[in-house]
Amino acid sequence: MKNFKQIALGLMVGAMAIGFSSFTNAHKATSTTARYYNQRADHNASTSPADFVFIDNDVDLCSSSTTKQCSAQWSTTNVPGEGQTPTDAGSPSLVSGSSTSGIFTN
Repeated sequence: MKNFKQIALGLMVGAMAIGFSSFTNAHKATSTTARYYNQRADHNASTSPADFVFIDNDVDLCSSSTTKQCSAQWSTTNVPGEGQTPTDAGSPSLVSGSSTSGIFTN
């Protein structure tokens, strides 16, 4: 009978631990997508985050006089600050098909 009580108590404690842990909030990784401008006009299609800079501007800063890559969207873990590269904003990932043509004019 003593073994039965120990087993029952162990099962009850285990069930409570599982039950309470199911109500904790999991931390989800968030991401932010922003447009970054290619600082190097000699690139046709750069995938290097070091070539891009964030400019907080609602106006498109690309002139349409060339087929060179002007800007692209990058997803990062933090909201970018003025003049930051995608790497500075954390864990950059290039958004496929988001590149625009032109020359970056700032």
